[in-house]
Amino acid sequence: MGLSLHMSIVPVIMMVVSLQVWLPLGCMEEERTALLQLKDSLNYPTGTSLPSWRKGDVRCCDWELVECSSSTGRVTGLNLGRKRNGDLGDWYLNASLFLPFQELITLYLWDNQIAGWVENKGLTNVSTLYLNNITAYGSSFQTLLQSLGAFPNLTKLDLGNNNLRGKISGDGFLNLKNLELLDLSYNTLNNINIFQTIGTMTSLKSLNLQGCSLNGQLPTSQGFLNLTNLEFLDMSGSTLNSGSIFQAIGTKTSLKTLNLQGCSLNGQLPTSQDFLNLTNLEFLDMSGSTFNSGSIFQAIGTMTSLKTLNLQDCSLNGQLPTAHGLCDLNHLRELSISFNDLSGFLPPCLTNLTSLRRLDLSSNHLKIPMSLSPLYNLSKLKSFYGSDNEIYTEEADHNLSPKFQLEFLYLSSRGQFAGAFPKFLYHQFNLQSLYLTNIQIKGEFPSWLIENNTYLKHLYLENCSLSGPFLLPRSSHVNLSILSISMNHFQGQIPTEIGAYLPGLQGLLMFDNGFKGSIPSSLGSMSSLRLKSLSSAPTNELSM
Repeated sequence: MGLSLHMSIVPVIMMVVSLQVWLPLGCMEEERTALLQLKDSLNYPTGTSLPSWRKGDVRCCDWELVECSSSTGRVTGLNLGRKRNGDLGDWYLNASLFLPFQELITLYLWDNQIAGWVENKGLTNVSTLYLNNITAYGSSFQTLLQSLGAFPNLTKLDLGNNNLRGKISGDGFLNLKNLELLDLSYNTLNNINIFQTIGTMTSLKSLNLQGCSLNGQLPTSQGFLNLTNLEFLDMSGSTLNSGSIFQAIGTKTSLKTLNLQGCSLNGQLPTSQDFLNLTNLEFLDMSGSTFNSGSIFQAIGTMTSLKTLNLQDCSLNGQLPTAHGLCDLNHLRELSISFNDLSGFLPPCLTNLTSLRRLDLSSNHLKIPMSLSPLYNLSKLKSFYGSDNEIYTEEADHNLSPKFQLEFLYLSSRGQFAGAFPKFLYHQFNLQSLYLTNIQIKGEFPSWLIENNTYLKHLYLENCSLSGPFLLPRSSHVNLSILSISMNHFQGQIPTEIGAYLPGLQGLLMFDNGFKGSIPSSLGSMSSLRLKSLSSAPTNELSM
């Protein structure tokens, strides 16, 4: 009996001991003390941030912005971004405050007016450090970089948007050999120095130099060329030499994302070696440059892994390729070639782009059929933007049902006659935004569009030569928030039940039509209606 009772008590004792080991994991005393010291430093001299961090509360893992390990109970993350009151002035941070946190991995200190660093007396295990927009300036920049030596295990470092200027130096920064992500965006840095410095960080996979005002040539030896593991590179907003940049980037065969937006590149893309080596590239943005149309489509056609391509506002002209090049990118999901000078018909080979979800051809001189027949095979297409092109009617509108179900459709023309509503619209049921403007469609108000598309939020049918009465859907449509049918030839009265059938309207534009009678009182009772324009032309005879 005694032995049996003793044996039954043992598991209970073990369970209690286990619980006693686990329960304190809610807060390590040394870490709770360190957190309170950090709070005092952050609030010095009279701040009130982090009110939940209280001396009498032993469960610091429940405090706001503190993350702890569920297995060890130690602090693993501190999200202290924008916690220092700006009226308190600059913060001089002592990196030694973080030494007690043996398992601290992620530390956010962004936007805290860190102007300097107190000398640290040890090393921390932090692997992710966010110091963006801390307003470091002057000599404190170099002090900051030197103090980074306290974080030798860093794999992610964000120093973006700090107005840092000049050269990058200091052993503390140079010794960050384990860095995989480095963000220096929106600083003003020395070209040669920055690439020479980061060239020692051969583990880098992600490098963000957006808005750094880099200019001239990229180094084609040492430094930058050592970064062979790069998968993400953003140098948007710089002014770079086209030849050198493609020669240098061509060595980065691991690149998956390349952002050169607004880099003022010009001329031809290299069609051999260099740039053509980027066969793993999935995202490419070169918008805002000036390229030769033929060479760019030929070069890009070799990047068969591309999923997103942005060539907006690149001064492209001529016709889209009808064979090799662009149409070889069968993994492409998003394509934007808007705001160029392209012309001609849509090439039949666009049907090869079976992964396409978003296509933006707006603001060109392309001939686009109102039926969108060249796109019928694109079953994944959700968004098509074709505004400010030449929209035309084919001799025989297709009775075929397209494979796509669009969510966003934007079409506007330069006044061309397009006949009736295209038949493919009768087969669309997921539309959220539909813009048809400056197209001479002729016909009545398509209430069936609202009935068929229960998720429709925005419907613009402006200057489309539509006529007859304004027809409400057969049942209430709660999602429609913007309706514009201005500059048409609608006649008769605005239905008195409009407020009941379209209760979610926030904007209603009906000016330049031939409506008569009184404005329905139901519009006045719609609390959500913010924008209302019903009459602005002599042909309107509406009264209140």
